[in-house]
Amino acid sequence: MHQEIEKLGMQIIEERYKKIENIIKEVQKKPKDRLTWSDILDHVFLNKWLGIPIFLVILWAMFQFIFTVATPLMELIGMGFEAAAEAINSAFAGAGTGEQIFGSFLADGIVGGIGFLLSFVPLIFFLFIFLSLLEDSGYMSRAAFVMDRAMVKVGLHGKSFVPMLMGFGCNIPAIMATRTIPDDTDRKITILVNPLMSCGARLPIYTWIAAAFFPLIAGTVIFSIYLLGIVLAIFMALIFRKLLFKSKPPAPFIMELPPYRAPTLKSTSIHMWERGVQYLKRVFTILLFGSIIIWALTHLPWDAYVAGNMEQTIAGIIGGSLAPIFYPLGFSAVESVAWIIGTALIFGFLAKELVAEVIGVTIGISAATLFINPLIAYSFMAFTLIYVPCMGCMGILKSELGSKKWLAFSMTYGFFLAYLVSFLISGIAFLGGAL
Repeated sequence: MHQEIEKLGMQIIEERYKKIENIIKEVQKKPKDRLTWSDILDHVFLNKWLGIPIFLVILWAMFQFIFTVATPLMELIGMGFEAAAEAINSAFAGAGTGEQIFGSFLADGIVGGIGFLLSFVPLIFFLFIFLSLLEDSGYMSRAAFVMDRAMVKVGLHGKSFVPMLMGFGCNIPAIMATRTIPDDTDRKITILVNPLMSCGARLPIYTWIAAAFFPLIAGTVIFSIYLLGIVLAIFMALIFRKLLFKSKPPAPFIMELPPYRAPTLKSTSIHMWERGVQYLKRVFTILLFGSIIIWALTHLPWDAYVAGNMEQTIAGIIGGSLAPIFYPLGFSAVESVAWIIGTALIFGFLAKELVAEVIGVTIGISAATLFINPLIAYSFMAFTLIYVPCMGCMGILKSELGSKKWLAFSMTYGFFLAYLVSFLISGIAFLGGAL
Protein backbone atom coordinates (compact mmCIF):
# COMPACT_ATOMS: atom_id res chain seq x y z
CA MET A 1 0.00 0.00 0.00
CA HIS A 2 2.76 2.42 0.98
CA GLN A 3 4.71 1.59 -2.17
CA GLU A 4 1.66 2.28 -4.34
CA ILE A 5 1.09 5.64 -2.61
CA GLU A 6 4.76 6.52 -2.99
CA LYS A 7 4.69 5.53 -6.66
CA LEU A 8 1.56 7.63 -7.19
CA GLY A 9 3.25 10.60 -5.48
CA MET A 10 6.27 10.30 -7.80
CA GLN A 11 3.97 10.11 -10.83
CA ILE A 12 2.18 13.27 -9.70
CA ILE A 13 5.52 15.07 -9.33
CA GLU A 14 6.70 13.96 -12.78
CA GLU A 15 3.40 14.96 -14.40
CA ARG A 16 3.59 18.38 -12.78
CA TYR A 17 7.11 18.94 -14.08
CA LYS A 18 6.06 17.83 -17.57
CA LYS A 19 3.11 20.25 -17.43
CA ILE A 20 5.45 23.06 -16.35
CA GLU A 21 7.90 22.23 -19.15
CA ASN A 22 5.11 22.27 -21.75
CA ILE A 23 3.87 25.64 -20.52
CA ILE A 24 7.39 27.08 -20.63
CA LYS A 25 7.86 25.83 -24.18
CA GLU A 26 4.67 27.58 -25.24
CA VAL A 27 5.38 30.96 -23.65
CA GLN A 28 9.18 31.20 -23.73
CA LYS A 29 10.97 32.13 -26.92
CA LYS A 30 14.59 31.18 -27.49
CA PRO A 31 16.83 31.29 -30.53
CA LYS A 32 16.57 27.97 -32.29
CA ASP A 33 19.28 25.42 -31.66
CA ARG A 34 21.02 27.69 -29.19
CA LEU A 35 21.68 26.68 -25.60
CA THR A 36 22.43 29.16 -22.84
CA TRP A 37 25.12 28.61 -20.25
CA SER A 38 22.34 27.99 -17.72
CA ASP A 39 20.91 25.22 -19.93
CA ILE A 40 24.31 23.61 -20.35
CA LEU A 41 25.06 23.67 -16.61
CA ASP A 42 21.60 22.31 -15.75
CA HIS A 43 22.06 19.45 -18.21
CA VAL A 44 25.11 18.46 -16.16
CA PHE A 45 24.17 19.33 -12.56
CA LEU A 46 20.58 18.05 -12.84
CA ASN A 47 21.43 14.87 -14.70
CA LYS A 48 19.89 11.91 -12.87
CA TRP A 49 23.11 9.91 -13.21
CA LEU A 50 25.72 12.62 -12.78
CA GLY A 51 23.94 14.97 -10.34
CA ILE A 52 24.62 13.11 -7.08
CA PRO A 53 28.24 12.08 -7.91
CA ILE A 54 29.00 15.70 -8.82
CA PHE A 55 27.53 16.87 -5.52
CA LEU A 56 29.71 14.40 -3.59
CA VAL A 57 32.82 15.45 -5.51
CA ILE A 58 32.09 19.09 -4.69
CA LEU A 59 31.78 18.22 -0.98
CA TRP A 60 35.05 16.26 -1.09
CA ALA A 61 36.82 19.16 -2.80
CA MET A 62 35.40 21.52 -0.18
CA PHE A 63 36.90 19.64 2.77
CA GLN A 64 40.17 18.96 0.97
CA PHE A 65 40.55 22.67 0.19
CA ILE A 66 39.48 23.82 3.66
CA PHE A 67 41.92 21.53 5.49
CA THR A 68 44.84 22.30 3.16
CA VAL A 69 44.43 26.08 3.28
CA ALA A 70 43.38 26.46 6.92
CA THR A 71 45.99 24.18 8.53
CA PRO A 72 48.99 26.59 8.33
CA LEU A 73 46.88 29.41 9.78
CA MET A 74 45.60 27.15 12.55
CA GLU A 75 49.12 26.10 13.48
CA LEU A 76 50.30 29.71 13.54
CA ILE A 77 47.48 30.79 15.86
CA GLY A 78 48.01 27.75 18.08
CA MET A 79 51.74 28.43 18.40
CA GLY A 80 51.09 32.00 19.46
CA PHE A 81 48.74 31.05 22.27
CA GLU A 82 50.96 28.15 23.37
CA ALA A 83 53.86 30.56 23.74
CA ALA A 84 51.68 32.92 25.76
CA ALA A 85 50.53 30.10 28.06
CA GLU A 86 54.11 28.92 28.61
CA ALA A 87 55.21 32.45 29.46
CA ILE A 88 52.46 32.74 32.09
CA ASN A 89 53.35 29.37 33.64
CA SER A 90 57.01 30.33 33.75
CA ALA A 91 56.19 33.62 35.47
CA PHE A 92 54.41 31.79 38.31
CA ALA A 93 56.77 28.79 38.47
CA GLY A 94 58.68 29.84 41.62
CA ALA A 95 55.70 31.33 43.46
CA GLY A 96 53.64 29.89 46.28
CA THR A 97 50.88 27.31 45.85
CA GLY A 98 48.10 29.89 45.56
CA GLU A 99 49.97 31.86 42.93
CA GLN A 100 50.78 28.69 40.97
CA ILE A 101 47.10 27.73 40.95
CA PHE A 102 46.18 31.19 39.70
CA GLY A 103 48.92 31.04 37.06
CA SER A 104 47.72 27.63 35.87
CA PHE A 105 44.17 28.96 35.74
CA LEU A 106 45.26 31.85 33.50
CA ALA A 107 47.61 29.80 31.32
CA ASP A 108 45.68 26.54 30.93
CA GLY A 109 42.10 27.47 31.73
CA ILE A 110 41.88 30.82 29.93
CA VAL A 111 44.72 31.41 27.45
CA GLY A 112 45.29 27.78 26.48
CA GLY A 113 41.61 26.92 26.20
CA ILE A 114 40.62 30.04 24.29
CA GLY A 115 43.70 29.77 22.08
CA PHE A 116 42.89 26.18 21.14
CA LEU A 117 39.35 27.13 20.17
CA LEU A 118 40.44 30.25 18.27
CA SER A 119 42.94 28.21 16.28
CA PHE A 120 39.96 26.64 14.49
CA VAL A 121 38.58 30.02 13.37
CA PRO A 122 40.23 29.74 9.89
CA LEU A 123 38.71 26.27 9.45
CA ILE A 124 35.22 27.42 10.46
CA PHE A 125 35.34 30.59 8.37
CA PHE A 126 36.56 28.76 5.26
CA LEU A 127 33.71 26.27 5.69
CA PHE A 128 31.17 29.08 5.75
CA ILE A 129 32.81 30.78 2.77
CA PHE A 130 32.44 27.61 0.74
CA LEU A 131 28.80 27.10 1.78
CA SER A 132 28.05 30.73 0.95
CA LEU A 133 29.53 30.28 -2.53
CA LEU A 134 27.32 27.25 -3.14
CA GLU A 135 24.23 29.17 -2.03
CA ASP A 136 24.95 32.44 -3.85
CA SER A 137 25.84 30.70 -7.11
CA GLY A 138 22.46 28.97 -7.28
CA TYR A 139 23.94 25.48 -7.02
CA MET A 140 22.50 24.69 -3.58
CA SER A 141 18.93 24.71 -4.89
CA ARG A 142 19.94 22.41 -7.75
CA ALA A 143 21.59 20.05 -5.28
CA ALA A 144 18.29 19.89 -3.39
CA PHE A 145 16.44 19.27 -6.65
CA VAL A 146 18.71 16.43 -7.76
CA MET A 147 18.57 14.84 -4.31
CA ASP A 148 14.76 14.94 -4.22
CA ARG A 149 14.12 11.62 -6.03
CA ALA A 150 16.63 9.73 -3.89
CA MET A 151 15.39 11.30 -0.65
CA VAL A 152 11.73 10.53 -1.35
CA LYS A 153 12.58 6.87 -1.84
CA VAL A 154 14.09 6.65 1.65
CA GLY A 155 11.35 8.60 3.41
CA LEU A 156 12.61 12.18 3.38
CA HIS A 157 10.85 15.16 1.86
CA GLY A 158 12.71 16.99 -0.90
CA LYS A 159 12.70 20.14 1.22
CA SER A 160 14.57 18.21 3.92
CA PHE A 161 17.81 18.52 2.00
CA VAL A 162 18.33 22.24 2.60
CA PRO A 163 17.96 22.02 6.44
CA MET A 164 20.20 18.96 6.41
CA LEU A 165 22.88 20.77 4.44
CA MET A 166 22.53 23.73 6.81
CA GLY A 167 23.44 21.25 9.56
CA PHE A 168 27.01 21.36 8.26
CA GLY A 169 27.15 24.83 9.80
CA CYS A 170 25.01 24.38 12.91
CA ASN A 171 22.20 21.98 13.73
CA ILE A 172 20.20 24.58 15.68
CA PRO A 173 19.23 26.88 12.77
CA ALA A 174 19.05 23.81 10.54
CA ILE A 175 16.36 22.27 12.74
CA MET A 176 14.51 25.58 12.87
CA ALA A 177 14.63 25.69 9.06
CA THR A 178 12.46 22.55 8.91
CA ARG A 179 9.49 24.87 9.54
CA THR A 180 9.37 25.31 5.77
CA ILE A 181 8.33 21.65 5.41
CA PRO A 182 4.52 21.67 5.24
CA ASP A 183 3.76 18.14 6.40
CA ASP A 184 4.21 17.48 10.13
CA THR A 185 5.39 13.89 9.62
CA ASP A 186 8.02 14.88 7.05
CA ARG A 187 9.16 17.66 9.36
CA LYS A 188 9.53 15.40 12.41
CA ILE A 189 11.56 12.84 10.49
CA THR A 190 13.86 15.58 9.20
CA ILE A 191 14.32 16.97 12.73
CA LEU A 192 15.11 13.54 14.18
CA VAL A 193 17.87 12.82 11.65
CA ASN A 194 19.31 16.35 11.44
CA PRO A 195 21.71 15.91 14.42
CA LEU A 196 23.47 13.23 12.34
CA MET A 197 24.71 15.99 10.04
CA SER A 198 28.15 17.10 11.22
CA CYS A 199 27.99 20.66 12.52
CA GLY A 200 30.95 23.03 12.58
CA ALA A 201 31.43 22.34 16.30
CA ARG A 202 32.47 18.75 15.51
CA LEU A 203 35.01 19.87 12.92
CA PRO A 204 37.74 20.62 15.52
CA ILE A 205 37.48 17.03 16.77
CA TYR A 206 37.81 15.57 13.27
CA THR A 207 40.65 17.91 12.35
CA TRP A 208 42.58 17.22 15.55
CA ILE A 209 42.41 13.43 15.02
CA ALA A 210 42.78 13.43 11.23
CA ALA A 211 45.92 15.59 11.42
CA ALA A 212 47.49 13.11 13.85
CA PHE A 213 46.56 9.84 12.14
CA PHE A 214 45.81 10.73 8.50
CA PRO A 215 47.99 13.76 7.66
CA LEU A 216 48.25 12.93 3.95
CA ILE A 217 44.53 12.29 3.41
CA ALA A 218 43.02 14.35 6.23
CA GLY A 219 40.56 16.15 3.95
CA THR A 220 39.30 12.87 2.52
CA VAL A 221 38.92 11.33 5.98
CA ILE A 222 36.94 14.33 7.24
CA PHE A 223 34.76 14.14 4.12
CA SER A 224 34.11 10.45 4.81
CA ILE A 225 32.82 11.31 8.30
CA TYR A 226 30.44 13.89 6.85
CA LEU A 227 29.35 11.34 4.25
CA LEU A 228 28.82 8.76 7.01
CA GLY A 229 26.45 11.21 8.69
CA ILE A 230 24.48 11.66 5.46
CA VAL A 231 24.21 7.91 4.92
CA LEU A 232 23.10 7.30 8.50
CA ALA A 233 20.53 10.11 8.27
CA ILE A 234 19.05 8.51 5.15
CA PHE A 235 19.10 5.06 6.75
CA MET A 236 17.40 6.24 9.94
CA ALA A 237 14.83 8.25 7.96
CA LEU A 238 13.89 5.04 6.16
CA ILE A 239 13.52 3.19 9.45
CA PHE A 240 11.47 5.99 11.03
CA ARG A 241 9.21 6.14 7.98
CA LYS A 242 8.61 2.38 8.12
CA LEU A 243 8.23 1.97 11.89
CA LEU A 244 7.12 5.27 13.43
CA PHE A 245 5.23 7.01 10.63
CA LYS A 246 3.68 4.20 8.63
CA SER A 247 0.67 6.05 7.29
CA LYS A 248 2.23 8.84 5.25
CA PRO A 249 4.75 8.80 2.41
CA PRO A 250 6.68 12.03 1.77
CA ALA A 251 4.60 14.82 0.28
CA PRO A 252 5.35 15.91 -3.33
CA PHE A 253 8.09 18.51 -3.71
CA ILE A 254 8.21 21.26 -6.34
CA MET A 255 10.63 24.17 -6.25
CA GLU A 256 11.67 27.06 -8.45
CA LEU A 257 15.34 27.04 -9.42
CA PRO A 258 17.07 30.42 -9.13
CA PRO A 259 19.29 31.63 -11.98
CA TYR A 260 23.02 31.00 -11.85
CA ARG A 261 24.92 33.96 -10.48
CA ALA A 262 28.56 34.79 -9.96
CA PRO A 263 28.97 35.22 -6.17
CA THR A 264 30.25 38.65 -5.18
CA LEU A 265 32.99 39.23 -2.64
CA LYS A 266 30.68 41.47 -0.60
CA SER A 267 27.82 38.98 -0.44
CA THR A 268 30.08 36.02 0.37
CA SER A 269 31.94 37.98 3.05
CA ILE A 270 28.68 39.07 4.70
CA HIS A 271 27.30 35.52 4.78
CA MET A 272 30.62 34.17 6.06
CA TRP A 273 30.82 36.77 8.81
CA GLU A 274 27.19 36.40 9.91
CA ARG A 275 27.72 32.68 10.45
CA GLY A 276 31.34 32.74 11.57
CA VAL A 277 30.78 35.40 14.21
CA GLN A 278 28.43 32.98 15.96
CA TYR A 279 31.43 30.72 16.56
CA LEU A 280 33.41 33.63 18.00
CA LYS A 281 30.51 34.44 20.33
CA ARG A 282 30.47 30.80 21.46
CA VAL A 283 34.22 30.91 22.14
CA PHE A 284 33.94 33.90 24.47
CA THR A 285 30.72 32.79 26.20
CA ILE A 286 29.72 29.16 26.59
CA LEU A 287 33.09 27.74 25.51
CA LEU A 288 35.01 30.06 27.84
CA PHE A 289 32.74 28.95 30.67
CA GLY A 290 33.34 25.34 29.65
CA SER A 291 37.11 25.89 29.61
CA ILE A 292 37.01 27.20 33.18
CA ILE A 293 34.95 24.23 34.37
CA ILE A 294 37.26 21.81 32.56
CA TRP A 295 40.32 23.39 34.20
CA ALA A 296 38.76 23.13 37.67
CA LEU A 297 37.76 19.48 37.28
CA THR A 298 41.13 18.44 35.83
CA HIS A 299 43.31 20.43 38.27
CA LEU A 300 41.54 19.83 41.58
CA PRO A 301 42.55 18.56 44.06
CA TRP A 302 45.75 20.49 43.32
CA ASP A 303 48.00 18.00 45.14
CA ALA A 304 46.83 15.18 42.88
CA TYR A 305 47.43 17.30 39.79
CA VAL A 306 50.94 18.39 40.85
CA ALA A 307 51.85 14.80 41.69
CA GLY A 308 50.76 13.73 38.20
CA ASN A 309 47.92 11.57 39.53
CA MET A 310 45.34 12.82 37.07
CA GLU A 311 43.14 9.81 37.79
CA GLN A 312 42.65 11.24 41.31
CA THR A 313 41.34 14.60 40.11
CA ILE A 314 37.59 15.19 39.96
CA ALA A 315 37.59 14.68 36.20
CA GLY A 316 39.71 11.54 36.56
CA ILE A 317 37.31 10.00 39.06
CA ILE A 318 34.26 10.78 36.91
CA GLY A 319 35.90 9.64 33.70
CA GLY A 320 37.31 6.52 35.32
CA SER A 321 33.85 5.42 36.39
CA LEU A 322 32.67 5.68 32.77
CA ALA A 323 35.71 4.01 31.19
CA PRO A 324 34.29 0.45 31.31
CA ILE A 325 31.42 1.54 29.06
CA PHE A 326 33.88 2.20 26.26
CA TYR A 327 36.09 -0.88 26.68
CA PRO A 328 34.21 -2.80 23.94
CA LEU A 329 34.85 0.09 21.55
CA GLY A 330 38.60 0.10 22.09
CA PHE A 331 38.66 3.71 23.29
CA SER A 332 39.98 2.66 26.70
CA ALA A 333 42.64 0.27 25.42
CA VAL A 334 45.43 2.45 26.90
CA GLU A 335 44.62 2.00 30.59
CA SER A 336 46.66 4.94 31.86
CA VAL A 337 44.49 7.39 29.91
CA ALA A 338 41.22 5.43 29.76
CA TRP A 339 39.47 7.92 32.04
CA ILE A 340 39.98 10.77 29.55
CA ILE A 341 37.41 9.48 27.05
CA GLY A 342 34.48 9.58 29.47
CA THR A 343 35.49 13.03 30.71
CA ALA A 344 35.76 14.45 27.19
CA LEU A 345 32.44 13.01 26.02
CA ILE A 346 30.63 14.43 29.06
CA PHE A 347 31.80 17.92 28.14
CA GLY A 348 30.58 17.20 24.63
CA PHE A 349 27.07 17.60 26.06
CA LEU A 350 27.88 21.24 26.74
CA ALA A 351 29.58 21.92 23.40
CA LYS A 352 31.22 19.53 20.94
CA GLU A 353 34.35 21.67 20.58
CA LEU A 354 35.16 20.94 24.23
CA VAL A 355 35.77 17.25 23.47
CA ALA A 356 39.01 18.07 21.68
CA GLU A 357 39.89 20.82 24.16
CA VAL A 358 39.62 18.51 27.17
CA ILE A 359 42.02 16.01 25.64
CA GLY A 360 44.39 18.17 23.64
CA VAL A 361 44.78 21.27 25.82
CA THR A 362 43.64 20.90 29.41
CA ILE A 363 45.02 17.39 29.82
CA GLY A 364 47.68 17.94 27.18
CA ILE A 365 47.73 14.53 25.53
CA SER A 366 48.07 13.92 21.81
CA ALA A 367 45.59 11.92 19.76
CA ALA A 368 48.43 9.54 18.83
CA THR A 369 48.90 8.73 22.54
CA LEU A 370 45.23 8.30 23.32
CA PHE A 371 44.26 5.94 20.48
CA ILE A 372 46.32 2.86 19.73
CA ASN A 373 45.73 2.87 15.96
CA PRO A 374 44.08 4.91 13.19
CA LEU A 375 40.97 2.71 12.95
CA ILE A 376 40.15 3.19 16.65
CA ALA A 377 40.71 6.93 16.22
CA TYR A 378 38.30 6.87 13.28
CA SER A 379 35.81 4.93 15.41
CA PHE A 380 35.96 7.72 18.00
CA MET A 381 35.33 10.30 15.28
CA ALA A 382 32.24 8.34 14.25
CA PHE A 383 31.05 8.17 17.86
CA THR A 384 31.34 11.93 18.35
CA LEU A 385 29.48 12.41 15.08
CA ILE A 386 26.47 10.36 16.17
CA TYR A 387 26.07 10.43 19.94
CA VAL A 388 23.79 12.95 21.65
CA PRO A 389 23.90 16.59 20.42
CA CYS A 390 24.95 19.57 22.53
CA MET A 391 22.67 21.23 25.09
CA GLY A 392 21.69 24.04 22.75
CA CYS A 393 20.60 21.54 20.11
CA MET A 394 18.68 19.54 22.74
CA GLY A 395 16.74 22.66 23.66
CA ILE A 396 15.71 23.34 20.08
CA LEU A 397 14.87 19.66 19.56
CA LYS A 398 12.45 19.78 22.48
CA SER A 399 10.95 23.04 21.23
CA GLU A 400 10.48 21.95 17.61
CA LEU A 401 9.33 18.41 18.38
CA GLY A 402 7.01 19.73 21.08
CA SER A 403 7.60 16.86 23.49
CA LYS A 404 10.12 15.69 26.07
CA LYS A 405 9.41 12.13 24.95
CA TRP A 406 10.60 12.88 21.41
CA LEU A 407 13.71 14.54 22.85
CA ALA A 408 14.40 11.48 25.01
CA PHE A 409 13.88 9.25 21.97
CA SER A 410 16.30 11.35 19.89
CA MET A 411 19.01 11.18 22.56
CA THR A 412 18.50 7.46 23.17
CA TYR A 413 18.58 6.34 19.57
CA GLY A 414 21.59 8.62 18.92
CA PHE A 415 23.66 7.08 21.72
CA PHE A 416 22.86 3.48 20.81
CA LEU A 417 23.42 4.12 17.11
CA ALA A 418 26.79 5.71 17.94
CA TYR A 419 27.72 2.72 20.07
CA LEU A 420 26.69 0.26 17.35
CA VAL A 421 28.55 2.02 14.54
CA SER A 422 31.71 2.47 16.64
CA PHE A 423 31.51 -1.16 17.79
CA LEU A 424 31.39 -2.31 14.16
CA ILE A 425 34.36 -0.12 13.18
CA SER A 426 36.36 -1.27 16.21
CA GLY A 427 35.34 -4.85 15.40
CA ILE A 428 37.04 -4.49 12.03
CA ALA A 429 40.18 -3.38 13.86
CA PHE A 430 39.91 -6.38 16.16
CA LEU A 431 39.39 -8.86 13.30
CA GLY A 432 42.34 -7.29 11.51
CA GLY A 433 44.56 -7.92 14.51
CA ALA A 434 44.87 -4.26 15.40
CA LEU A 435 43.70 -4.77 18.98
